Amino acid sequence: MKKTVLLIVGLLLSNGLFATEKLLGATGTGRWVKVARIQNANPINVGECSTFSGSVNVQTDYGQTGHEQYYAIFSFGSRGGVKPLLQEFGDAANRSVGDLSRIEWRVYTDAQGWHYLWFWQSNYSRFANFDYAQTCGIEYWTYEDPPASYTQVWSSIGGDRQYSKQTVQKLSVNESIGIGTSDPGAYQLAVNGNIHAKEVKVDLTGWPDYVFQSEYTLPTLEEVEKHIAEKGHLINMPSAKEVEENGVALGEMNKLLLQKIEELTLYIIELKHENARYIALEEKIEQIEKKLKNDE
Repeated sequence: MKKTVLLIVGLLLSNGLFATEKLLGATGTGRWVKVARIQNANPINVGECSTFSGSVNVQTDYGQTGHEQYYAIFSFGSRGGVKPLLQEFGDAANRSVGDLSRIEWRVYTDAQGWHYLWFWQSNYSRFANFDYAQTCGIEYWTYEDPPASYTQVWSSIGGDRQYSKQTVQKLSVNESIGIGTSDPGAYQLAVNGNIHAKEVKVDLTGWPDYVFQSEYTLPTLEEVEKHIAEKGHLINMPSAKEVEENGVALGEMNKLLLQKIEELTLYIIELKHENARYIALEEKIEQIEKKLKNDE
């Protein structure tokens, strides 16, 4: 995908088609910019040649330190469905719709079916510098909201993109990856959102079958009861506060849960033995009472 982007940029530069546009600072609420019409023929046909391609650098998070400024490489067109080539960098791209500090691209259609590109310039941004090539379409660069009569057909927040559908057989990444976050921290992979998988395998050591070994000291029920009364949770288990602050490691938590299940199993077996002893004792008492009654 990077080779494709470099090829596009190289061809545009060699043909002298690039232009520049600098958007001045936005207000405290941010603003929409009507950029271009990205459709040449209406309805779209095999002769469609309209594209809007290039890159943009936006000053975002004004007054804040430690935040990544926004940069994007893009190529928009309407032929073949609304699936632009768009690669974004910087945490302003990961924010939700409605967040005034976000960067967002949208494609709208009017009543006649023409496709238009709008760009949300984040609040308090001092500039947005575009280096671009516009082919066959119409460019506007006007500060205006999308009309209510227009239909939104795509957004960069959650919208489908060309490169996101590429199939990669094997991928080796030497750096950390953040999905939905620009700061993966100490993790190789950090995901700010939900994960859907058919199976998750975790490598572990120290599986708690040691509970069944003769040298394992099983806490008495009195000790368990006292710990619950004092701490409000089971022995060796994290408290609700700890989980809320630090989350849980799935592998370690599974080990702890199995340990508690195995301990419960031992308690049940012990109760079964005690119950058998009580039954035997009751039967013996009944025999003694019957003998005493017969002796009378």
